[in-house]
Amino acid sequence: MCVCVCAWCNCNRRCGIVHRDLKPENILLSTPDEHDAVVKVADFGLAKVFTGTSLKTKCGTWGYSAPEMISGSGSTFGYDDKVDSWSLGTILYILLCGYHPFDPEGNRSDNEMIASMKACRFEFDDDGWATISDGAKDLVRHLLVLDPDERFSMAQVLEHPWISGSSPAGLHASEMPLSPTIHYDLAKYREHTKQKVCCT
Repeated sequence: MCVCVCAWCNCNRRCGIVHRDLKPENILLSTPDEHDAVVKVADFGLAKVFTGTSLKTKCGTWGYSAPEMISGSGSTFGYDDKVDSWSLGTILYILLCGYHPFDPEGNRSDNEMIASMKACRFEFDDDGWATISDGAKDLVRHLLVLDPDERFSMAQVLEHPWISGSSPAGLHASEMPLSPTIHYDLAKYREHTKQKVCCT
């Protein structure tokens, strides 16, 4: 799934389009069969043509938005297509372990979560990451980077060994074992997210 989303984003980037609202709810599978499903990206309501000039509109779902989009203000405020890379990093982290990188227990206030995002504080140290490859963690580390200039582009994601299948360890995205509790953890995350939306 990650490969398909990256390829889609990279194609759009070459066409000058930034999605600006990538999140799990906007990534769809065409069929229930996980072995034969086509991954589709939905909801282009906030998409924008990027011509090289910084974008200025604050938009998207803040829990997946890049720090520069959340915290910027004034005449120097602006961002580029790397905001989609940050969003992808957040989504990938959640899919691998079942919880948000900046709210692992699901109990932080909005302000606490935003502060954690701006500080880029996330970890790989609990049991959910025990079976996750170093290659997968390395890719997340290259996507969840505060400085957009240092953050991976979608083209770089597609070239990463964990995605391309050239990882020295031999394990890449299509065959990596996940935590045995991943289905439960993802369902719990989904339910928590729904409750949070209802309460706001």
